[in-house]
Amino acid sequence: MMVLNTNLDFLHVAGTNLTNLDISQNVGLTFLDCTNNNLTTINLENNTQLSEIKIWNNNLTQLDVSQNTELTALNCSGNPSLTCIQVWDVNYAESAPGFVKDENAIWSLDCSAVYGCTITSACNYNSEATAFDGSCYYCYMDDCDAYPSESYDCDGNCLSEDSNGDGVCEELETYGCSDTL
Repeated sequence: MMVLNTNLDFLHVAGTNLTNLDISQNVGLTFLDCTNNNLTTINLENNTQLSEIKIWNNNLTQLDVSQNTELTALNCSGNPSLTCIQVWDVNYAESAPGFVKDENAIWSLDCSAVYGCTITSACNYNSEATAFDGSCYYCYMDDCDAYPSESYDCDGNCLSEDSNGDGVCEELETYGCSDTL
């Protein structure tokens, strides 16, 4: 659906079973309610005057409000496939009481980023990651007590030798009586 009245500042199209909505020419919009529809995407980059967006209960897979710096209220919950909402300020989005999203979604400055471990020496290095998420670990199964990185590789194999095949590297082997009393 393309909205042709370019003088609109308020648009309420909730529950109208929309699958697309083109409001790119409605640059004066300050309020948008398109809840309870079947929208998968919506382009809001020209709608920089929006202060409130209600877009919950749709089928959104992406949402970019990074140009909508006048927003004080955004409800995009009820969109289970929406995992990232691109905003102009993550701290603002996280602290603004009027900003509501599903738990599985994140606020981000760049939703095209692939989050993961970007440090090549880490056991869980992700070559496809473009943004560091702090998840790197350097010991097998992230258990440095049982598998210290100086003795084991990322797959739990001894870097030196395990002559008796018990899974314990020679330098960590305890010899002698180890029975409990």
